[in-house]
Amino acid sequence: MKIAIVNELANGGATRCARDLMTHLAQRHEVQYFPQSDDLSVNTLHAGLQKFNPDVVHCHSFFGSYPYKVLPSMVEKYPTCFTAHDPRPVGTLKATCWECARYQTCVRCPLSSRKRRYSLIFNKFFRQRLLKRMVHQRTDRRLVVVTPSEWLRQRLLATEMKRFHIEHIPNGVDLTHYAPQPAARQNLGFPENEKIILYIGRKSSSRRKGLPYLLDAFLNRIVPAIPNAVLLSVGEQPDVQHANIRAVEFTPQERLPSYYAAADVFVTPTLADNLPYTVIEAMGTGTPVVASDVGGIPEEVVDGVTGCLVPPADAPALAQAVTSILQSDDTRRAMGSESRKRVEQLYGMATFVQEYERLYERISRDR
Repeated sequence: MKIAIVNELANGGATRCARDLMTHLAQRHEVQYFPQSDDLSVNTLHAGLQKFNPDVVHCHSFFGSYPYKVLPSMVEKYPTCFTAHDPRPVGTLKATCWECARYQTCVRCPLSSRKRRYSLIFNKFFRQRLLKRMVHQRTDRRLVVVTPSEWLRQRLLATEMKRFHIEHIPNGVDLTHYAPQPAARQNLGFPENEKIILYIGRKSSSRRKGLPYLLDAFLNRIVPAIPNAVLLSVGEQPDVQHANIRAVEFTPQERLPSYYAAADVFVTPTLADNLPYTVIEAMGTGTPVVASDVGGIPEEVVDGVTGCLVPPADAPALAQAVTSILQSDDTRRAMGSESRKRVEQLYGMATFVQEYERLYERISRDR
């Protein structure tokens, strides 16, 4: 089968998913990744696809590169599926759009000032939403939309996107790569007597990812209770300077499993998210997770079994959950073991790729 993968240029979960699929699909299929040059015009994309003549086109989030309006013409020409990695098809990356309770309109959106809220001419969020709604209405119903979480599937079903068939295929990771490493601490040079709390993030998304609440919980509640607790931030240098806070520059995926395996607990205090790869990766290495009870994260973390779920933006609850794990080695080991089992059951790379292969075959056959 000939498979074209179209993705935006920015790094993140969408690019991670697209690249993983390309790597593993290429073992059995002919796969091409778009864009293939710096020219991101619609005409160049269509010319490249026409030359490749794919059996299936798999679009990922491409809002930052190709214009979204390319979707109708792409679906008209090729059997197409589109993986929505976030709520941008019906909003933006701002936390308000992730957790919006109305879904149907942006007229009253709090992101717009009160003066401009009822003036659609000046409400840029409503204009963006209107454009996307028009694109969806012009797109052939044969488009298949995929969501990594059931939460996002329900989010899209509450909008005009319900006119398409929406499937749920969870993300997957390489379980041989993200696996327990008994010697991880020794290899990284971390003392055995420290209680390591791992956070992974980028400066550009630190506010949505909830880093300020983690710093509050760590400095004001965790350290006083557990003096040998260490916050290890990978990918971002926190603004706060403290002897128990350490930061390392962003680490390539080849080395990430060592940091996960070396940690006592992985923490993601995000205010809004879909189905974070970081949670699956940490669980794959046998590390318990403390995460916000938002988006699709409850589909990953079983509260009290593989880790703890806490309300978003709640530093005291976050600190209590982390402390309870760090103070009990038996709890930490039991949660780590259950985490690995859950990832093996639900988030393995083989299952992930096979589900997409079945989807490709079906939409190609139906077309």
